[in-house]
Amino acid sequence: FKATKRLMHLGNGIDLTRFYPQARQGNEAFTFLFIGRIVEEKGVLELLNAFENVVSQDPDVRLIIAGEMMESERDQTTKHRFLERLREIPNIEYRGFVEDVPRLLQQVDAFVLPSHREGVPRSIIEAMATAKPVIATNIRGCREEVIDGTTGYLVEVHDETQLAARMTDLVKHPQQASEMGRAGFERAMKHFNEADVIKRQLDLFSTM
Repeated sequence: FKATKRLMHLGNGIDLTRFYPQARQGNEAFTFLFIGRIVEEKGVLELLNAFENVVSQDPDVRLIIAGEMMESERDQTTKHRFLERLREIPNIEYRGFVEDVPRLLQQVDAFVLPSHREGVPRSIIEAMATAKPVIATNIRGCREEVIDGTTGYLVEVHDETQLAARMTDLVKHPQQASEMGRAGFERAMKHFNEADVIKRQLDLFSTM
């Protein structure tokens, strides 16, 4: 309902001086990373089920999970189920709250965020900026960041089978995973630089 000349897309961004590609550090086994609160809406239980399928096919693959289990969360059921599943599935490392996210991203090969709903998740942008391929759900926010088949994969919400298949694709094709990560980095540079976002905001304020 507005004239095009009265519209401006500000977007979202991150500090690209903190997040940037660096040679993979740590264990050589293919490693996935999830960062988020340990609650149902982040899809963490579907991730565990999917990873159980992946690790049954490749016993070397690993999953690192970072995120708080806060007592103030209404969803305490997921936390207890999460802890139970950690004891049942091999090769999962739960880190809890992590301050140095850039360093953590340098230790993994791919990022996974199977959320049920999101705004504009900064964690995906951070992973893209460090040249990691991203698997996310086909929801608002995630699909504005991830280009399916180019910078990673989009899967349907709650679809553990599809999630496991896409994770396995990355494990079996590390060169393709690396190329997707590079494409994600280029997209982050072009669209999600915090400095550019701030400049657009300042330009807007200067016209008011």
